[in-house]
Amino acid sequence: MGFLHCISWINSQFFVENTMQNVNIFEHYFVQPYGLDVEDVKQSKYVILDKNSIDYGYYDVFAPGRDDDYMITDEDFYKLAQMQKKYIRLEAKIKEEIDRDISQMIGTDKVLAVHARGADAQVHYKNHPIPIGIDRYIEETAKSMALINANKIFLATDDNNILKAFIDKYQESLIYYKDVERSDGMRMSCYGEVEREKHHYRLGKEIVKDVYTLAACEGLVCSSSYVSYMARIVKMASGKTYQTVNNITSTIRTTGMNLTDPFTIKRVEAIWNQELEVAKKER
Repeated sequence: MGFLHCISWINSQFFVENTMQNVNIFEHYFVQPYGLDVEDVKQSKYVILDKNSIDYGYYDVFAPGRDDDYMITDEDFYKLAQMQKKYIRLEAKIKEEIDRDISQMIGTDKVLAVHARGADAQVHYKNHPIPIGIDRYIEETAKSMALINANKIFLATDDNNILKAFIDKYQESLIYYKDVERSDGMRMSCYGEVEREKHHYRLGKEIVKDVYTLAACEGLVCSSSYVSYMARIVKMASGKTYQTVNNITSTIRTTGMNLTDPFTIKRVEAIWNQELEVAKKER
């Protein structure tokens, strides 16, 4: 139809950084697909607004808590990779940082990527996969390392307990980002205030860096998660393929806390707040 895309993302529970002048969260990490300014677009004569509502197809690809959550097909990956390739470009400084980190961390090594989901995945959400245990992640990592003859592992995880177990097991063979906010329990790692500069901006940047670094590796071990989905999409959009994708599957819970219930998040946050209070007392 000839329309040009312009993305405005100003509302988020986790990623609003009040210390930054630009309130468009998207532009903190990416450039506009066609270089358009949001305020200029608002003054245009013909504008179609997609507000990420159900009416506009939001739940066609993202359905948190519904019974078709975590259901993604090869066709979905292909279509999303085409969109990624056409529209998504990293902001210049972040791209430079990611490229430098990948060069320094991976270099010429053959690296297996591991995305190990923990933390709030342990909450008994309905229609969510039962979380994979740490021992299983380590077991499948060993299998995939041998399969592709990898000599290093890049670990992306939101859980300090998983990180500690991988450090104990793989020691010098393990690489990971050290300046990342992680959880010690069931708290979502991005939930709660942390005393560090530009905390909310950095939460988003950490996810973006994990995704692109996972995509730079030769193989992938993961469970069902949106971070691992995005790593596969970015990899495919780059025109490359993983030598192996070891997607560890688990049973989907049919009972539990329902994220489509507006009161559920309040109950979950009560669990997280209690955990934060305990951690504060232990300091």
